Parts: sequence; C-alpha cells; structure tokens
Amino acid sequence: TNATVSSSGLVTAAAEGAAIITATSGAANGTAAVTITLAVASIELDSTALTFSTYGDTTQLTATAKDAGGTPISDASITWSTSAESVATVSSSGLVTSVAAGSATITATSGAVSVTASVTATDDQLPTVDWSTTSARYNDELYAAIDVNVTASDNYLIDSISFFIDGTRYAYTGCGGAPAASSDPITGSTATCDGTS
Repeated sequence: TNATVSSSGLVTAAAEGAAIITATSGAANGTAAVTITLAVASIELDSTALTFSTYGDTTQLTATAKDAGGTPISDASITWSTSAESVATVSSSGLVTSVAAGSATITATSGAVSVTASVTATDDQLPTVDWSTTSARYNDELYAAIDVNVTASDNYLIDSISFFIDGTRYAYTGCGGAPAASSDPITGSTATCDGTS
C-alpha cells in the first residue's frame, strides 16, 4: 500500500509509488491518481577524505540518499563531479581515480542536496633511475660523462636531477637558471617549476 485515506479524505503517503484514491457516494464515485516520490533530505558518503600517493590509484565512493526520516532511498539518482580533473576524476558510479599531485573536492548531488569528499594526492612514488658512466684521461686529468635514464611510473612531474660528489652538487638539469651540465659546484635548493619542489 503506497497511500492511505481517512474517512474525511485525508491522504497519507506510505511508500514511494502510485495509488488510486476513490470517493463513493451511493452509485456515484470519483477517483484521484496519487504519485508518491520520496524527497532526498540528506546524503551520506562512506568516506569524506581520500588520500592517494600513486598515479592511477582508485577508491570507490558510495553515497546513500535518505529521506527526512532517515530512511534510505534505494533508487535515488546521484550525480558525481570533481573540482579538479587534473588531480582526480570521478565516474558516474563514484569511482575516484588519482591523476596527479594536488587537492580536489568530489561532490555527490541528488536534487538540491549535495555532500563532498576531499581528495589529497601526493608524490610519494620514487622514479626508477638507471645510469652509466664513461671516462677518459686527458692531460693527466680524468673526465667522466654520465648518462641518466629516469622512468616515472606515475604522472607526477620530476622537477630536476642533481649529481653529488662527496656531498657537493655539481651537475643539474631541470627548472631554474642552472646549466644542464656543469663542472662548477651548484649551491642552494632546486628551483620550483610545477608547483612542487
């Protein structure tokens, strides 16, 4: 039974769906169609703070819509959105995928009601570094060349690569004004170029 009616004609919704209310007087009667749609009063998320440390990681968010009495509405329509697709994306079913380091807000909406979950993505995954050296002696001085291959398994940007000899940084490549290769020591911290250092 989706609706009840009192002897005075007061119709009370009992469940979502449709009902026909009939009024009878002698041999005459009249009907009224009633449609009951439960209004979403609140949405609950199973998690409101997500943290990622690797590009491509995923987390499934689950949203539960409830009516004013706190009863779950099983067939409520939920729309998902993200504030920063460059950091995290979200599918139509609430699957959140990390894209790059940064912050984003995931929003679940049903009607006029919405709820949010924060996303924090950090660059904690180290790249794979392969390197080889070649050396030659000229005028009794030893010269060396270093070939470096850096492979990042995530989507986070690498700002720079520095080489240290006995704790002193010599060669530098990346952002900033320092040369790509140098025989002179380089001091200071690496430059900031893409928002990270």
